[in-house]
Amino acid sequence: TTEVWQLLNKVKQELAGLETALDKTAKKLEEGQNALHTTKRYTARLQKQLDAVQLLDEEDKHDKE
Repeated sequence: TTEVWQLLNKVKQELAGLETALDKTAKKLEEGQNALHTTKRYTARLQKQLDAVQLLDEEDKHDKE
Protein backbone atom coordinates (compact mmCIF):
# COMPACT_ATOMS: atom_id res chain seq x y z
CA THR A 1 0.00 0.00 0.00
CA THR A 2 2.83 2.40 0.83
CA GLU A 3 4.36 1.82 -2.58
CA VAL A 4 1.06 2.71 -4.26
CA TRP A 5 0.83 6.00 -2.33
CA GLN A 6 4.45 6.81 -3.13
CA LEU A 7 3.79 6.14 -6.81
CA LEU A 8 0.65 8.28 -6.75
CA ASN A 9 2.53 11.15 -5.10
CA LYS A 10 5.27 10.89 -7.72
CA VAL A 11 2.69 10.96 -10.53
CA LYS A 12 1.03 13.98 -8.87
CA GLN A 13 4.38 15.79 -8.77
CA GLU A 14 5.06 14.95 -12.41
CA LEU A 15 1.63 16.26 -13.41
CA ALA A 16 2.26 19.49 -11.52
CA GLY A 17 5.52 19.90 -13.42
CA LEU A 18 3.78 19.24 -16.72
CA GLU A 19 1.08 21.76 -15.85
CA THR A 20 3.74 24.38 -15.16
CA ALA A 21 5.45 23.61 -18.47
CA LEU A 22 2.13 23.85 -20.31
CA ASP A 23 1.37 27.19 -18.67
CA LYS A 24 4.78 28.55 -19.70
CA THR A 25 4.30 27.26 -23.24
CA ALA A 26 0.83 28.81 -23.48
CA LYS A 27 2.24 32.15 -22.33
CA LYS A 28 5.06 32.00 -24.91
CA LEU A 29 2.54 31.13 -27.64
CA GLU A 30 0.40 34.09 -26.63
CA GLU A 31 3.47 36.36 -26.71
CA GLY A 32 4.32 35.05 -30.17
CA GLN A 33 0.77 35.61 -31.37
CA ASN A 34 0.85 39.17 -30.04
CA ALA A 35 4.18 39.80 -31.77
CA LEU A 36 2.76 38.50 -35.06
CA HIS A 37 -0.30 40.72 -34.69
CA THR A 38 1.88 43.75 -34.00
CA THR A 39 4.10 42.95 -36.97
CA LYS A 40 1.08 42.52 -39.21
CA ARG A 41 -0.25 45.95 -38.22
CA TYR A 42 3.19 47.50 -38.75
CA THR A 43 3.48 45.87 -42.18
CA ALA A 44 0.04 47.14 -43.16
CA ARG A 45 1.00 50.66 -42.07
CA LEU A 46 4.21 50.50 -44.11
CA GLN A 47 2.28 49.23 -47.12
CA LYS A 48 -0.10 52.18 -46.88
CA GLN A 49 2.85 54.55 -46.80
CA LEU A 50 4.42 52.87 -49.82
CA ASP A 51 1.10 53.03 -51.67
CA ALA A 52 0.90 56.75 -50.93
CA VAL A 53 4.42 57.30 -52.28
CA GLN A 54 3.59 55.33 -55.39
CA LEU A 55 0.42 57.37 -55.90
CA LEU A 56 2.41 60.60 -55.55
CA ASP A 57 4.93 59.32 -58.08
CA GLU A 58 2.15 58.44 -60.53
CA GLU A 59 0.55 61.86 -60.04
CA ASP A 60 3.92 63.54 -60.59
CA LYS A 61 4.44 61.58 -63.82
CA HIS A 62 0.92 62.50 -64.97
CA ASP A 63 1.51 66.20 -64.22
CA LYS A 64 4.70 66.18 -66.30
CA GLU A 65 2.91 64.82 -69.36
